[in-house]
Amino acid sequence: MMTQTRHFPKPRTIAAIRELVAINIASSDSLTQASGKISDSRLRSAFTELALERRRQAADLNQLIFPEGDGSRFTSSSPSRVHRAIMACIDKLDDGLVAVLAEVVRGEVYIRSKYECALSHIGQEKVLDVLRRHYGAVKKSYHRIHSLFSDFSAQ
Repeated sequence: MMTQTRHFPKPRTIAAIRELVAINIASSDSLTQASGKISDSRLRSAFTELALERRRQAADLNQLIFPEGDGSRFTSSSPSRVHRAIMACIDKLDDGLVAVLAEVVRGEVYIRSKYECALSHIGQEKVLDVLRRHYGAVKKSYHRIHSLFSDFSAQ
C-alpha cells in the first residue's frame, strides 16, 4: 500500500503566509470602509473590486496552510488597525477624497512590500506560484490606485 506524504510549508513560510493573510484581510476591510466614504462611483467601484480581490487572496493563502479548509480565521494585523484608525481620522478632514486616496496608496505600497519580502524568503514552489500571482495583482492594483490618486489630486 502506497501512502501519500504531504509536504507542509516550513514554519517560517507559515508565518509569512499568516502575515499575508492578515494583511489581505485588513486591506479588504480598509478598502470596503473607504468605498463607503466616497461618492465618486469610479473610486467606489475600484475599491470594492480590490476589496474582493484581497479576500480571494486571503482565501488562497489560507488554503496553502489549511488545505482541507479546517484552518482558523486570522484577524488583521496591528499595522492594519493603525491604517483603519487613520482612515477614521481622515473622515473628519476637509480634503477627505485626496487624503483617503493617499492612505489607500500607502496601503498598497505596504502590501506590495510584504509580498516582495515573502517572495525573497520563501523557496517552496507551490507557495511561490501563489505569491507570484498575487504579487502581480498587487502591483497592478497599486498602479491603478496611484493613477486614480494622480487624477483626483490634480483636480
